[in-house]
Amino acid sequence: MNVTIRYCTICFGYRARAVAVAEELRRRFDANVEVIGGKVGQFDVEIDGALVVSRGQSFLARMKPALPPKTAEAIAAVERHLTSSE
Repeated sequence: MNVTIRYCTICFGYRARAVAVAEELRRRFDANVEVIGGKVGQFDVEIDGALVVSRGQSFLARMKPALPPKTAEAIAAVERHLTSSE
């Protein structure tokens, strides 16, 4: 499973959350995870090109004050995606 996590490089706490999600995905699923900088407010997780977790797909949604999804929420979304695509 190839996973890409894109996170806002200037948003407080986003990088740490992206790294935590990546580590958990590697541990649980032995996933190949790439963590890269993204757009303002972005926190997206893609599995094999399919968007599974998104902080907000539009610029306006990303601008509202909020934190990235909790690690457990991101992992749960990945598990739902994997279960539904079987």
